Amino acid sequence: MQLVLKLRRDFEKWLKEDVPYYDVTVTSIKDLIRDGVLFGIYSKEPVYLCELVGIVEEALRDFGIEAKFERGWSEGWIGEIRGDTSTILTMERTLLNFLIHVLSISTEVRKVRELLNRSGFENVRLATTRKTVPGMRTWAKLFASCAGADTHRLGLSDMLMIKDTHLAAVGDFEKALIEASKRKSFSHKLEVEVRNEEQALIASKYADVVMLDNFPPERAKEVACKLKAMSNVIIEVSGGVNKDNVLQYLNECIDVVSMGYLTINPPRVDLSMRVKE
Repeated sequence: MQLVLKLRRDFEKWLKEDVPYYDVTVTSIKDLIRDGVLFGIYSKEPVYLCELVGIVEEALRDFGIEAKFERGWSEGWIGEIRGDTSTILTMERTLLNFLIHVLSISTEVRKVRELLNRSGFENVRLATTRKTVPGMRTWAKLFASCAGADTHRLGLSDMLMIKDTHLAAVGDFEKALIEASKRKSFSHKLEVEVRNEEQALIASKYADVVMLDNFPPERAKEVACKLKAMSNVIIEVSGGVNKDNVLQYLNECIDVVSMGYLTINPPRVDLSMRVKE
């Protein structure tokens, strides 16, 4: 119920931006608009609709709109919408913009997750990052998770992560790790972003997770196996990884692969709303 309430409030906020006073177009032809027109959401390509689209269906009911979406992989008519025709016309672009964003995420995540599964890497976690459109993190992370990704950090309060900018600000790599390791709790792990093998070896003494950032694929696998031979640290690879090259980065020593593009700029699905009758 909390997610339904949040989405309803988000729709209200987005509509206020799009309709600051009233919809002048719909108002001008209001007396001619037919009631009960059946609209459909059409996709020119396969998209992945996870169970979270049920939240969209429930939130739209508060606007007098009955929506029904397909589940799983679907293309063509992926959903039907009926209700107050004027309201649907006013909400059309707001709803489509939201669906395009979250279904682009779920579709790309599912493609990568299925690729990993087919290739024998079912146990490798596919993770998102904090690269999200401001104000849309909740929905980006939820739709990614629903499609098979690990959410990674939801925010800066979730886990200690020492990145290159932190290290540059401190100036002493190992001292930064020592201090950070003192502050972590049983519920907050420490992750360290490293750029070379020397940093990785030092980080493995203090961190729960070592992120091999922007390593060449073969080098990432080599360093990962060295770390695994000496500790139980979790190994994450990140930086420049995408659906086309991800398999080059993986072996039995890699635990997590994270991809920022999944939530900030996945390939856009092409959705439109059309009258079905």
